[in-house]
Amino acid sequence: MNQFLILGLIVFVYLFRAFFLKLKGHSVGYLLISFFIFCVPFEVAKALTIPVANMFAGSLGSTYYFTVVLALCVFLTPYSNWRNIDFSIKYYDWVSIIIFFILISLLNPFNVIARGTLVFGIFFLSHILLFKMLFSMLDRKDILLGLFDGLMFLSIVQLILAICYPVLGISAVTTLIHNTAGEAATRHGSNRVGAVGTFLHPGNLALFTIISSSFFYGSFLNSYRKRICLGVLAGNAVTLLLTNSRTSYITFIIVLGVIYFVHNNAQKRLFSFLNIIKYVLPVAIALVWLVYFSPLSDSFLKGDTSEQYENRLLHYYMAFSIFDVSPYMGVGLNAHLGFLSKNFYLAEIFTLDDFFTENPIHNVHLIVLSEVGLVGFILWIGFLIKRLTNARLHIASGRNQIFSLTTIGLVVAYFIYGMTGWAPFSNGIIPYFLFIIYFSIKLSQEHSD
Repeated sequence: MNQFLILGLIVFVYLFRAFFLKLKGHSVGYLLISFFIFCVPFEVAKALTIPVANMFAGSLGSTYYFTVVLALCVFLTPYSNWRNIDFSIKYYDWVSIIIFFILISLLNPFNVIARGTLVFGIFFLSHILLFKMLFSMLDRKDILLGLFDGLMFLSIVQLILAICYPVLGISAVTTLIHNTAGEAATRHGSNRVGAVGTFLHPGNLALFTIISSSFFYGSFLNSYRKRICLGVLAGNAVTLLLTNSRTSYITFIIVLGVIYFVHNNAQKRLFSFLNIIKYVLPVAIALVWLVYFSPLSDSFLKGDTSEQYENRLLHYYMAFSIFDVSPYMGVGLNAHLGFLSKNFYLAEIFTLDDFFTENPIHNVHLIVLSEVGLVGFILWIGFLIKRLTNARLHIASGRNQIFSLTTIGLVVAYFIYGMTGWAPFSNGIIPYFLFIIYFSIKLSQEHSD
């Protein structure tokens, strides 16, 4: 189905909802955030340029697009409270640091496709601008409700599509949104089929499900619409199961375990023998059961596990080969594939196919190491750890509980899943990371939920 037709249907539904909410005298501002959240995996965009021939950039590609986010920025310009928008540059602010790395990447002599960095820059800055505009217009209640509304309806859609395929075998739904998702759903002809929902790959859907579940579990633990949260969590668990994503099964159990653990112990000493017995041991037992004794154990112990392990080792080798060439500066944001295509000798001892030359490195932490070097890698790991630490402190002090618990789940998911795949940096997932991180920081500076 044409993506713009789908976007038109989504716009119609949201306008219809806004109309009836207005008739009942309710606020409709939260629908702006819900609309953004709902549209992310559809990746509806108008290409403004053609891709660079035989040149791949990075996880965000090398094509300039006019996106839904840019359209929202234009639409909201007259309604934003520009006086309340902070455009100041602070050297310690995460947004400023990323802008600095964008500039450094454009000047980096190892960056063979600066166009990829510009694509990243437009993508990142347009999202931050949209978030600033939304923050100037909406209060914390609308922001929370908008995220809840968007994730709830999107999770329902994912569950319906996951049941259609693979349960009912209606393969047509796999190409309903993205033409290439059908191949990903069958893992290019293997027996390990998986649901893709509105995403490009089962892994992307699985990671979204984990992020969504982090939010609804955090909401449940804070008694925010508990019945709906339980229903969405159950639906997400089914969807996740149908993706047939092994790493995601492990990540899901660990994420929910960590969220529960921090929620109950934020004001206490986290690491103790009693906590190991009460929290760590049950999670470890659940993981052992999942891998070795559950009905899913064959998926972990047999099949293409060894092949996928070898594929990732090769990708890791390629990342460290790039690091050897440019250890401190990297080869530029969203540009590591371009560098590999120009320096194919770095992996000449291997017989490579399109999987390795056209797909980003299957480890987001090594992508960071490759693209912005050791300095950027240290800042990236430090940033993730700081988000975990701050979230725990906010929970302990009763501030911004739901967003803080969601941040913990998000960061843990990025840590774990990010070691085996590049989905966390894909167009259909990274906007959720940016949104949750941005508003978690902003709302933590205000009163508690």
